[in-house]
Amino acid sequence: MKFATLSRISMFMLAFTAFAAQAFAATVESEPLGAHGADVLAAPTGFHVINPLANGTNASTLIYDNTASAANAGFSSTDLLATYGDEVTTIGVGDLTSMRFTVFNSGSSAGALATATFGISLYNADTSALLGSYSTSVNFGSLSPGQYSIVTVTNLDPLLISLNTNHLYVLQTITSKTGAASRLGIASLNPVTVGSSPNYMYINATTVGAAGFYNLSVPANPGYQLSVIPPPVDVKNNSWGALKALYR
Repeated sequence: MKFATLSRISMFMLAFTAFAAQAFAATVESEPLGAHGADVLAAPTGFHVINPLANGTNASTLIYDNTASAANAGFSSTDLLATYGDEVTTIGVGDLTSMRFTVFNSGSSAGALATATFGISLYNADTSALLGSYSTSVNFGSLSPGQYSIVTVTNLDPLLISLNTNHLYVLQTITSKTGAASRLGIASLNPVTVGSSPNYMYINATTVGAAGFYNLSVPANPGYQLSVIPPPVDVKNNSWGALKALYR
């Protein structure tokens, strides 16, 4: 990943930490959503990857979800490097294994979104501590103006992003894109069906004002789904004599 992209991601994480404790701001105007475009699969492509213990046999647990709900609004900005997110309360903890998020190409955008690279970060909402982050590159083909899409990212367990608290902040930003799209954002999906979330969202965009939490004219619940697996167990080799001693 280019240094400029990493710098941008570092800056938005620092900016978020500075504003996380502030109260949400005034209401901002939401947008009507058009058609639900084609959903896409993606895999992590970037930073904070480590060499994990194998953990592929554990079943995943859905701990937060509103992606099966109807879209009630969109929000976007001509600031194509804007950061959006939400405060969520999950019904469980564990290592993140898959995730869903949305992207919205505004009806007033200049054209379709072809591809985009996203930076995703998850924080402890009580301490603002970064729990983990990753990037993913997505090929939408042609996401037309007015459409939104849900991105499903799989195979996240090698990153060992430990969601060890039920109270999270989830943030997303686009670090690069192709296509004529000139106004991008998120789709709000309501209601939350697994876990819970307040009716405001996080926005850090030059077209909005100070970074912080904002209300929309409807419940603001950016589309997210989080699934986890239990943390890996460190398995140590034992001598044959030690194993025999267990069965005396």
